[in-house]
Amino acid sequence: MRWVALFSIIVSMVLVLFYQSSNTTYADLQEFEKIAQYFDQDHYELKEVMVMTHVTVQSDEAEQFLESFQLNGQKPGYMDEKFNVINISENRVKVLYEFTSDEWSNETKIYLNNRLSDSKFRRFFEKGPIYSCFQAQTDAKISSNFITSEIRNYFDVNKVNEMIENNFTVISGATEQFDQYIPMDDEKINIQYAVRDEENEQKTVTIGTPILVIEY
Repeated sequence: MRWVALFSIIVSMVLVLFYQSSNTTYADLQEFEKIAQYFDQDHYELKEVMVMTHVTVQSDEAEQFLESFQLNGQKPGYMDEKFNVINISENRVKVLYEFTSDEWSNETKIYLNNRLSDSKFRRFFEKGPIYSCFQAQTDAKISSNFITSEIRNYFDVNKVNEMIENNFTVISGATEQFDQYIPMDDEKINIQYAVRDEENEQKTVTIGTPILVIEY
């Protein structure tokens, strides 16, 4: 299984993420919904939704925010959220917020909307990009090539890069349906999707914008 770790991509590849959206909760949720709608097909079973954002700030600013902002412990069991703090230098840290859910239900949308629209949360992560990833499985008798072509057509993707190994394919590209992007090979990408063939003849399909930040 492969991991695309957010902080390692940013540090080791020295990429800058350009955030071009209107920076509103409505715009964020619209992008999440576009991916969810692709998986709203009979042969897919949604397994995980992840939303992540991060910001680099002074250590004391991070400490003050984390001490004053309490995550909701009363949410349904199929949802989870957490903060992670990564030391960047003596006085600066990267604070990551990660939300995961086993469902994309109305309750999930409402909870996520309330979190992202919270004034204190929004103000702290104001300059942070937002990553969203959806993962599903299918046991339909369709090929990986069919799935990747279907995704490409659905999102009208201009393919930039493709990696194919024995049992999985990962494609990076650009679509006008999403606003954020990162530079790659003198071009830009704002969508990544992966298809993995499992031993039980199922396929795991993962779609993320602007890049995948979960195990695929």
